[in-house]
Amino acid sequence: MGADFWRTSAGIRQKFLGRKMLRINALGGLTVFGDAGPVSGAAAQPRRLAILALLARAGDRGMTRDKVIALLWPDSDDERARTTLSKTLYSVRRDLGSEDVIVGTKDLRLNDDVITSDLVEFERAVAEGQHERAASLYRGPFLDGFRLPGASDFDRWIDTERGSLRHDYESVLETLAKRAADGDDQLGAVRWWRMLAALDPLNARYALGLMRAMDTAGDRAGAIQHARIYETLVQEELDLPPDREVVALARHLRETPAVVQRATIDATDTTSPNTSAPPTSVPAAAEPSAEATPLVAAPVNSPATIITPSPTRARVRWRSRRFVAAVAAVAAVLLGAVALVRSRSGPSRDGPPLVALGRIADYRADAQSELARPLTDMLATSLGRISGARVVSTARMYELLSQAGSGDTSTAALVAAARRAGAQELVDGALYAADGGRLRLDLRLIDLESGAMRVSSSVIGSSLIELADSGTARLASVWGADLPTGSIADVTTHSVPAYRLYEQGLRAYYRRDLQGARGFFDAALAEDSTFAMAAYYRALADRGDKRRAIAMLTRAARLATHATDRERLTIMATLATQRDERALRALAETLVVRYPAEVEGYVFAGNALVTGGDFSEALPYLERAVAMDSLAFTGERARCAACEAIVLIVSAYQHMDSLAAAEREARRWIRLQPQSPEAWHVLAEILSQRGRLSDAIAALRKEGEIDPSTLAIEPTAVASYRIYAGDYGPAERLLQGQLEGVVPSQQTEAHWFLALSYRQQARFNEALAHARRFRALASVPTRNGFAPPSAALEAQVLLDMGRFRESAALFDSIPPGYNLDEAPTHIARYSAWAMAHAADALAAAGDTGGLAARADSVRKLGVNVLAKRDRELHHHIRGLLLAARGRDDEAEAEFRQAIYSVNMGYTRTNFELGKLYLRQKRPRDAIAILQPSLRGSLEASNLYITRTELHELLAQAWEASGGPGARDSATTHWAQVSSAWRNADPAFIPRLRQAEAHLAALANVRPNARPSTQ
Repeated sequence: MGADFWRTSAGIRQKFLGRKMLRINALGGLTVFGDAGPVSGAAAQPRRLAILALLARAGDRGMTRDKVIALLWPDSDDERARTTLSKTLYSVRRDLGSEDVIVGTKDLRLNDDVITSDLVEFERAVAEGQHERAASLYRGPFLDGFRLPGASDFDRWIDTERGSLRHDYESVLETLAKRAADGDDQLGAVRWWRMLAALDPLNARYALGLMRAMDTAGDRAGAIQHARIYETLVQEELDLPPDREVVALARHLRETPAVVQRATIDATDTTSPNTSAPPTSVPAAAEPSAEATPLVAAPVNSPATIITPSPTRARVRWRSRRFVAAVAAVAAVLLGAVALVRSRSGPSRDGPPLVALGRIADYRADAQSELARPLTDMLATSLGRISGARVVSTARMYELLSQAGSGDTSTAALVAAARRAGAQELVDGALYAADGGRLRLDLRLIDLESGAMRVSSSVIGSSLIELADSGTARLASVWGADLPTGSIADVTTHSVPAYRLYEQGLRAYYRRDLQGARGFFDAALAEDSTFAMAAYYRALADRGDKRRAIAMLTRAARLATHATDRERLTIMATLATQRDERALRALAETLVVRYPAEVEGYVFAGNALVTGGDFSEALPYLERAVAMDSLAFTGERARCAACEAIVLIVSAYQHMDSLAAAEREARRWIRLQPQSPEAWHVLAEILSQRGRLSDAIAALRKEGEIDPSTLAIEPTAVASYRIYAGDYGPAERLLQGQLEGVVPSQQTEAHWFLALSYRQQARFNEALAHARRFRALASVPTRNGFAPPSAALEAQVLLDMGRFRESAALFDSIPPGYNLDEAPTHIARYSAWAMAHAADALAAAGDTGGLAARADSVRKLGVNVLAKRDRELHHHIRGLLLAARGRDDEAEAEFRQAIYSVNMGYTRTNFELGKLYLRQKRPRDAIAILQPSLRGSLEASNLYITRTELHELLAQAWEASGGPGARDSATTHWAQVSSAWRNADPAFIPRLRQAEAHLAALANVRPNARPSTQ
């Protein structure tokens, strides 16, 4: 129903249910919630959300319109800005379903009868002394992650307000910490001081407060450990000596023995539900020694030794999680890296936690080679083999780190990346040299939400592979999961040097050093030619050579049986994408279901659905990828999954013939990544399709400003837009200039577009000459001397000229010339495509005898092809056959099945279906199917039928329809035909005269008085 009904019903529900309908959460992000959950769509546009954030922060005070304008539209003139604000306020009220959500005229404020916010509740709780409630409401920094490009004043306002709210939050936590200590709630004091230390790990006062609270609670070793962490962070981050009081307290704790009351510890059962045992007095634990005593034997499938802490330190009752937090000294360094924020978009706590790998520090005194980084990747890969485990891959972590732009791989950066990945637990550790040339790995499993250290264990082994296997076994036991079979080496490589080279290649790849990455991956494959993931990333680093990349991906796929399940699926999905294989859809769905924290699965799924013709179904997957990878827009990356996703979103809307939505998404991309030349080029293409020639050219100019290397192709691009708009003279002058240049690629492109321009004008002899020149310049070697793919344009011009059998023969000669090293599905696609064009030529010649067999062949070729357009081409051929036999109803059904996009598909199908409708005297149906075909692509959907012929058929349809506006529409289309064909080849002069006659009749003038078409 309409918006008025929604507003009325919303008001009734507010009145009778007695509860607020809307809520803004601005702490830890920015989300607006309605009854059905977070609002989306137009209501979630950035500036509309920004207005709500401004007013939520203003509270009852409200904010003047002038202040809102100054923050959100600083560069607009007053009148325009006020109009824009009024329109935006109207849109907010409409989209949120309440006219009363924002009230006031000069001073705007939120109506607290309709909408509430966590900001208001936080401030109220602070003012009323409800400190625990205030602490629970503060889920993270104010507007965390929210940006508004081009509004620097708004960004500065956010920083100011964020600092003020954080100061209030710190005061709340300190009050709670001191109150807990005064009330003899030592565990509570530890909890609150830890949260303060997490907010500001370099603050000496917070470090002292936490150390004293931990010592009082009986965890002296944890207090000493935190002092060491604080000292390390101050030195690394500030390059300053640590605070004297912290150093003095740590020395005092080391030198002074103490016996304190400790919380109950169960030495035998880590899962005991018993909480009734009285506290036991035990000596405070000393600082852990460098060497621990082995207490648990190694698992059967591991040659390493597992070492666990003593029972009085590790076997804590799971129901006493607060005490676990109290004794988890290392949690402070993890939480000191970032604010204590629960991710808005992170996965649910239901099911197994999502785990990320943090930093493994290498403390070997005589380290000759880097082992910690490859060990980290081994652990991440190995943990992913545990049944039911969910682990963020190393590649995803590197990708998230690269998005930060600083190259920072510190503990803080790793924890921040883990949180952005949605991880709930983090594994980190330290690597030491052990006796007998062996290695010791100290592992810690940290709950990222509470800061509790769930596990602190050590394993010893003679190699990285043994350490990874034993560490996996230890964590599998913690999670209560079965051990994975075999060793990590079985699904990666038995060669440690190969693994080290591979890990170095990964880092180079995500630093965008593709040449260096290729060198490392080649070296890794030289060490172990069966290393699947080295082959996979070698293929990704070969972005400029698709054929070579596919060959390397094919090699990786052959080796994928020796990779983990996630890696195997990723390799196979990437190969299926490159080969256009239909199997991509099932592979992508499996990746999304099994590994929802990995962004690749969502991009694969979106790509499969868009290419498969399910455009609207693709959008949720692609939007999820953009949300997961939004920081990728901050700069150039080795791979920007979010960029790939937003390109596919634009393409989906284009294929749905929703060009306004496609333009909106292209502009969103530009807002997110204003210096992306690709984004401006995509916008230019869409503006051209929308008939906005000057705007399209302006977008191209912007692309050239950002990337001067694109200026060389700008004249050709402008010419193509002018051809699309029917502005042939200026287009041809630009292209002739390109022909006179010295750059071969520009000359080749100029011949291509000149052929297209002359085709639109029915100057086919000139078009044929340029098509043949293009074929000669663009040809690649083919098998047995058959025609190259570049001959397709020549074959099409021959069809346009009425030389149907020559056209069909040339189209049919193209498939046998494809090189055998092409992917089978590519050969199938191209063959089906050429055979369908030949069928058009044969049908035009009246030769329908072989069309049925040809349709069967095309259907078989398309069985494994991902692209729906190519899979359904056989329906187009059957439609040609049935139409020739006068079986119009059956022909219509076949043509309908052949259409996968009404504007971006094979628009010759639209043309044939339009002719069929006119023959059936159904002009309105003809108009409906023909009009979208004029919003296609000049070089794709509009390549195989000229736009002028589409105008001609539409003019006939509008004249036959006789409805309102039909005369004007018919006149417009006949004028396009008359203008385009004014210099047509002699064979087209009768059709030109017919167009002029129709124009004259519609204008009620004599046929020999040509109306102006300018």
